[in-house]
Amino acid sequence: MVVDTAISPKEAVDVLEASSYDAIVSDYQMPEMDGIEFLSLLRSQGEKIPFILFTGKGREEVVIKALNCGADFYLQKGGEPTSLFKELEHVVRDAVKHRESEEALKSSEAKYRNLFNHLGEAVGIYRYIVDDNDDVVDFAYVDLNPTLWRVLGKSEEEVNGRSVGQVFGADNLEQYLPTLNRMRKENREIETEEYFPPVKGYFKTIWVPLSRDLFIASSLDITDRRRAEEELVQANKLMSYIIEHSPSGIAVFDRDLRYLYASTQFFKEYNVAEKDLIGKKHYEVFPDLPQKIREVHQRALSGEVLSAESDPFVREDGTTYWTRWECRPWSRGDGSIGGIILYSEVVNQHRMLRDGVGDEWDSRDCQESVEGP
Repeated sequence: MVVDTAISPKEAVDVLEASSYDAIVSDYQMPEMDGIEFLSLLRSQGEKIPFILFTGKGREEVVIKALNCGADFYLQKGGEPTSLFKELEHVVRDAVKHRESEEALKSSEAKYRNLFNHLGEAVGIYRYIVDDNDDVVDFAYVDLNPTLWRVLGKSEEEVNGRSVGQVFGADNLEQYLPTLNRMRKENREIETEEYFPPVKGYFKTIWVPLSRDLFIASSLDITDRRRAEEELVQANKLMSYIIEHSPSGIAVFDRDLRYLYASTQFFKEYNVAEKDLIGKKHYEVFPDLPQKIREVHQRALSGEVLSAESDPFVREDGTTYWTRWECRPWSRGDGSIGGIILYSEVVNQHRMLRDGVGDEWDSRDCQESVEGP
């Protein structure tokens, strides 16, 4: 809808307050105030409606003043009326379309800014700094969200207009340069995990090119996760060390009876030459385990704890081994059974003393044996 300013400018202001219009077409010479004064009044009141000055006044200073005061278009009267008003219609449509686009852009920018400012991730827009060979040698801060300000522990005054190298030093910049050069060259998104010494934190970062000159980086603080992982690795190393150097025979298996950990003593007692058995199946290492022992494993995988103080095990070559053993399940974090743990000890010598057997003991019975794992 277009306001017909055949009414006075003051009346037009009242009309605008009462209704909604798409554009104003105004003459320059009017009662009470001229077209530029009317335009200035509207703009001073915050009115953004498209304004077309349509007048016979052709002085250049009027055109410049109108545009400086916020007019969208200036159209001079004269010539053949049909063509003139056709042009006016075109100008009105263009003005309205342009203003709608501006408003849509402002709305989009406001939504972007609101999202940008409230993201939990640390997000920044940066500008590449390149040398004479077009290689990235640094990157400058352009726009940072509040989360990134908090992560950096810097004020706007300390960062604005400066580069990462200038703020944090060349040593802390160096690790990012291969990623930036690759991203700029390949023009594609890259994901990394890195440690940033100045804030003593680990970050998972997604780097996204915006143009030849700009990129955006979104970083998620994964310090707690990485430290938990490192602690888990250390705990596993410690457990592996303790088990490996235990004076008793200990082996830990998964549900498929594959070795996860095993003590040196375990292999020594059972005369296993191969030491790198982690990941191999127990029954491949000891194919002659009797069915009764295999059933013990299955019962332990079902939740039972089983043991024996002196259990005979006859190998394929006829040698008898006496063992003390315990087989129990171990649980995952969710409570499900992840496998079994086998504690074992060869007790041939104990049995010899108990039975009062001396030198006549068959030397084969002193060989290392396999308990009923």
